[in-house]
Amino acid sequence: MQYPVPQNVDIEDKLIGPLTLKQFLYLLAGGIIEFLLFAIFDMELFIMISLPTVGLAIAFAFAKVYDKPFADFLLVMARFMFTARKRVWKRAPGVLSNAATGDQQVTEKHKEEKTILREKIEKKHLNFERIDDLASILDTVGGLEEK
Repeated sequence: MQYPVPQNVDIEDKLIGPLTLKQFLYLLAGGIIEFLLFAIFDMELFIMISLPTVGLAIAFAFAKVYDKPFADFLLVMARFMFTARKRVWKRAPGVLSNAATGDQQVTEKHKEEKTILREKIEKKHLNFERIDDLASILDTVGGLEEK
C-alpha cells in the first residue's frame, strides 16, 4: 500500500490571497497602529511617524535577511547586543581549587600531562631546527651555491 508523502512542509500556507497568516497579522497590526496614530496626531506629525511604522510592518511581513524572516533577524540581533561576548577561561580538570583558602592542588595526572606536553614541545623544537636545515639546503640548490 502506498501513502502520499507530504512535500514542501516548511512552506507556510497562503491563507488570505497571496499572504500567509503571519504576513496578514503583521500588516493588520501595522494598519491598526497607523489608524491610532492618525487619530492621535495632526497630519504633519502623523506622516513623519507613520513612515517608519509602515516600513517596519512591511519589513516584518515580507523582508528576509539571510533567508530568515525579519522578526527572527531582530531577535538574533537583540540577543547578540544584550548577551555577554566575553568568554571566561575555565581551569583544567586536573587542577582543583579551594575557594575559601585559594589553595590549588595539582593532581599527579595533571603533572604527568604537563611533562608529556613539555617533551612534545621539545621534540617539535628539534623538528623546527631540522626544517630550517632542509630549507637552507633547498635554497642553496642541494648545498651548491649559485654562481
